[in-house]
Amino acid sequence: MQKDNNHWQPSLEIDDLHALQPWIRHTGSFIDRLAEHGIIPSIHVLREDWIKPEIWESKLLGLGSHELALVREVRIGNDDQIWLYGRTVIQKAMLTNKNELLHLENRSLGSVLFQDPEIKRDKLEFIYAEPSTLWPGFSPTNASWIRRSLFHLHDASLLLTEIFMPDLTTLCMKN
Repeated sequence: MQKDNNHWQPSLEIDDLHALQPWIRHTGSFIDRLAEHGIIPSIHVLREDWIKPEIWESKLLGLGSHELALVREVRIGNDDQIWLYGRTVIQKAMLTNKNELLHLENRSLGSVLFQDPEIKRDKLEFIYAEPSTLWPGFSPTNASWIRRSLFHLHDASLLLTEIFMPDLTTLCMKN
């Protein structure tokens, strides 16, 4: 279990992001943003299981120290590149309110979250860090831009953390 000793920022004020800024600041669906640029990505589910989240994830979601959550990890890209790694930690109560989240398979999380006007997204938080500081054993270990936000439906929540992979910079330069 990893503590979050990182310093998340509520805004992104880094000048050297140039092409990445619109992607990282975008509050809508990452998949829809790709589609706006004529890109159809694949979503590869790496894991979807009931596990004990990291300490910092449990704290953000208000989960008990031994409480399990549904954790879904995906990789978004094409055959040659990975653009985004996403990790979603979902409270059991959120699944009671929105059971479609249990049956996403290779569909995007946004296909549910951004279609329901009752689901509200908190402000984005950003950090530039090595993903392994958040999730031990994460590979690749290169520092990346990472953002997180909570989504709420009634009294239930889920946490979405997204790692913007280096291949996205290449994609942004082309589009």
